[in-house]
Amino acid sequence: MKMQPNWHSNLILVCEKCGKKLEQPGKPNPSHELKNWLKKSLLDRSLWGANRVVTSSCLDVCPEGKVAVAFVSDRPDFESTVEIFDPVTQRDRILFTAVERAKPAPGEP
Repeated sequence: MKMQPNWHSNLILVCEKCGKKLEQPGKPNPSHELKNWLKKSLLDRSLWGANRVVTSSCLDVCPEGKVAVAFVSDRPDFESTVEIFDPVTQRDRILFTAVERAKPAPGEP
């Protein structure tokens, strides 16, 4: 059986390997913290379901001192992209992108 989940138009992949490179002793992986923060922020805005945030294996971008985040969509009006972010100081920018991508496609109610 083939299904189309609610989040087919906005899947956010946070590279776990990038976070491992930024880990500090005694602190959690920054990619996991970012994923959890994004999920809570999207839940607070009632956008969870239309969005899904997961950690992934290597996205093959490997930025120095930052985390690769992929925005994947099957909507024809969106490209699937990978962007580079600081997982702490640029959280709001990631959330802004997720919120914008959660808006209905042109012509949809």
